[in-house]
Amino acid sequence: MASQSEQHLLSVGKQCSHQTCGLVDFLPFKCQHCEGSFCQEHFMVSAHKCPKYDETKYNRVSPNCPLCNVVVAVRPGQDANEAVENHFLRDCSVMTGKIKTKSTPTCARVRCGKTLFAPIRCNKCNQQFCPAHRFPTDHNCSPTSAAAQNKTTTSLTANSRLLNLNAKASAAGGAAVGAIKTMATNVQAQATASRASAAPAKATQPVPTTAATSSSKSNPFSKTDRRARAERESRRKAMQERAKKGLLSEEEKLALAREEAELAQSGGGKDKKDCVVMNDFTGAVDNSGFSAVHVELSDHMENFTIGHDPLSLERIRGVLVRLEDTIIFSLIERAQFAQNPRIYQRGAFEELTALGFQGSWLEWFLKEIETFHAKARRYTRQGCCPDEYPFTSDLPPPVIPSLKFPKILYPNTINANPSILSFYIRTIVPRITRRATLALAVSKRAQGITGDDEFEDDGNYGSAATIDVEVLQSISKRVHYGKFVSESKFQDDPAAFIPHILDRNRSALAGLITKPEVEQKLLQRLLKKALTYSQDFGPDGEIKPHPNGNGHASVTSKIDVDGVVEFYESFIIPITKEVEVDYLLQRLEGLSEEDIENLKQKKKV
Repeated sequence: MASQSEQHLLSVGKQCSHQTCGLVDFLPFKCQHCEGSFCQEHFMVSAHKCPKYDETKYNRVSPNCPLCNVVVAVRPGQDANEAVENHFLRDCSVMTGKIKTKSTPTCARVRCGKTLFAPIRCNKCNQQFCPAHRFPTDHNCSPTSAAAQNKTTTSLTANSRLLNLNAKASAAGGAAVGAIKTMATNVQAQATASRASAAPAKATQPVPTTAATSSSKSNPFSKTDRRARAERESRRKAMQERAKKGLLSEEEKLALAREEAELAQSGGGKDKKDCVVMNDFTGAVDNSGFSAVHVELSDHMENFTIGHDPLSLERIRGVLVRLEDTIIFSLIERAQFAQNPRIYQRGAFEELTALGFQGSWLEWFLKEIETFHAKARRYTRQGCCPDEYPFTSDLPPPVIPSLKFPKILYPNTINANPSILSFYIRTIVPRITRRATLALAVSKRAQGITGDDEFEDDGNYGSAATIDVEVLQSISKRVHYGKFVSESKFQDDPAAFIPHILDRNRSALAGLITKPEVEQKLLQRLLKKALTYSQDFGPDGEIKPHPNGNGHASVTSKIDVDGVVEFYESFIIPITKEVEVDYLLQRLEGLSEEDIENLKQKKKV
């Protein structure tokens, strides 16, 4: 039997409330939920399976938004998935365009950025710092004016710079439209005066318009003047096309003739070898007393049946720049739909299998569209355009006689379309459709659709595949146009290429055709285009900002601009170089040694 002193010791502490323990602990732990006493082994709620512990109330984890990486607050008892969905619909800067400004100050020291609960202001530079960087020697203190300037510079976010860029573009566009309207008014007034004149012979000496005079004094470095000239050139070419079809009125004929005369006086025309006479148009103008007008061929035209130099680097550059616009616009259209991976899986559609086709939905689209185009003599070998390459084989012959194109490229077997198709499906489509896919998932979860059915598929198989075909054909044309670049540079200086071709030296050939500064300018131009084209514009050409919760305007892009630039930098430029080098490696096949020696003796152009 225990003594009196031992009984006193047993009264100190409490027994563990766990059913299988009962250990007397002199310093027990008290559960805040069930208020039971527990030993060191069973004091945690998971160890004694506390019946009053609410996991959703006490063990809450605030997730990060997968789009904007902002921590999403979860209220007690609220499902984390519900909180993230509400964030997508209301507060996410990527989905809604809202940009939240930080309300709490941060340390102004570079690479610090700690949140300041008790900020310390420096008397010299007048900026706030954390305790670790409060001394001038710790934060590279500078005078107040310089610090204020640095703070203003660093506070310009990427979105504000984008707004400035778009504002400048809108101003330039408005000025260009105004210049075009002024030019049209002057031309119309002179046309009216010419009709009122009783002497039609005087029309052979057209008087320069105000627009022509102003264009001769325009600033060649002004974006406004360049855009005005481009708009005027586009209008002139449109009138030429209508003239060939006999759709111009007498007033429009006079206006077009004046445009041509002003172009000739300003020295904007090219050599006679780059001009053709449009007979139908010339006859119509001659009736009004004007002499025959030469129509300038555009650098961007791809009519290989016309006798101008198809290997001019200036013309090739114009085609590649235009293809940039086509690719960007096509990618913007594709980004409006979800990924829809089913259309890229072979055998996913039983309807196609029943027709005897074992490929994917996209491959079926390509085959059907290219079959129709081949019948219109687009892809057949006898009448194949030098810049057209199909994604499918076994195409039918054309239903009309083939055109006889001039020999431009050396015969070759290079076709990069399989690599383009694979990269497009595996890399490009998931990247540019990410926003549409996530928005689709949010919408489906709101309807109670969760799991594998909530992502990626919106059912727009026909629309998505139609745009896919347009993107693939544009990319294919852009990549295979590298053959024109290689042939042009080879003809300019064959002696520089032939030794490396004979040695199969790919790196040396790539060095001869590559200009890093040109590639950098291309990427900068592409970034500006993508930033501009991805915005919404109003009827007058102004950018339509999206108001956020603070009443401020923010701009939301319709496509991942960085993704477009990265796509060009990491795929289109490298694979174009591969096509150019592969073409050069086949450039001497079938030539005799005498022919190769004659090429070596050719002088550099």
